[in-house]
Amino acid sequence: MKTRRERVKAALQHQTPDRIPIDFGSTAVTGMHCSCVAALRERLGLPQQPVKVHEPYQMLGWVDDDLRDALRSEEHTSELQSHSDLVCRLL
Repeated sequence: MKTRRERVKAALQHQTPDRIPIDFGSTAVTGMHCSCVAALRERLGLPQQPVKVHEPYQMLGWVDDDLRDALRSEEHTSELQSHSDLVCRLL
């Protein structure tokens, strides 16, 4: 099994990773509407709680660690400051 970093790097290099990397919320362009975050939490049986909005123009909801883990997402929002930070860390 590859690490999160290896999986994303392989996909960016057009190689076949062990599974498709997914990302919810590490940048403003990979976010999810707050209503979708709430619905996913409910569907996955996670504790219901108010969803924090981190980008008000698009109403993007904050993806907490428990939801990210349940979705097996590749990146953590708290680790990144921008999309360029993601690319720099991977290369």
